[in-house]
Amino acid sequence: MNRYPALACLVLGALAATGFAPLDLWPLTLVAFALWMKIVHDAPTLRGALWRGWVFGVGHFTVNNNWFQHAFDFQDAMPPVLGYFAAVGLALYLAVFPMLAGGLAWRIARRPGTPDATFVFVFAAAWIATEWLRATLFTGYAWDPLSVVWLPAIGVARLSAWIGTYALSGLTILAAGALLMLAVRRWTLPAVALPAFGLAALSALWTNAPPPAPGTPLVRVVQPDIGQEDRSETDGERVLTALEKLSGQGG
Repeated sequence: MNRYPALACLVLGALAATGFAPLDLWPLTLVAFALWMKIVHDAPTLRGALWRGWVFGVGHFTVNNNWFQHAFDFQDAMPPVLGYFAAVGLALYLAVFPMLAGGLAWRIARRPGTPDATFVFVFAAAWIATEWLRATLFTGYAWDPLSVVWLPAIGVARLSAWIGTYALSGLTILAAGALLMLAVRRWTLPAVALPAFGLAALSALWTNAPPPAPGTPLVRVVQPDIGQEDRSETDGERVLTALEKLSGQGG
């Protein structure tokens, strides 16, 4: 990684995206972020830290935006292959925000030697700020906040009801940072963070919603497969008819 840091960051960014649906490999996301934070910390200059953050973002958002290509498969106005260019093109812009997070952490909290807890906390705060900025700047792009990787560990995901998704994204950086602290033999943050996340994950065992009562009506949302070209003001009745037909019989 030290020999080819940019390539390592590109690969780590792509691996970090595997924690999102449909793969849900969220432990791999934490490991990838931990390694990326170490590479950013080891950058010799601020410019190097920014570059490593941007390359990570390109890999991360290219994989996470791959659904763009699938959207191009369902139209005939443009070649479907252009969907791949759209995903990469958007990633080139979205990568600015991980770049800023890494650059801020490097500029404010980097110290000689191995990363410390201060670096991790500043990195988490910078990630919260830049993720909010990504969702707000211009028209905003709030897709795939980092906190979404916790959906398979629903006990942790439920923390967002109390602290919001941005704060949970920051806590996710802390979880990755705790793994980094383990690797560099700094024990305080892991001793607090890892049991806390474990307890949050286990809380799902006693915080699940009760089962529905017998006779509770079943509500099913249906997709009528109406093309965009048919969704004009005069097509409302036909769309409603399709919805009613797909809804089945009551009871």
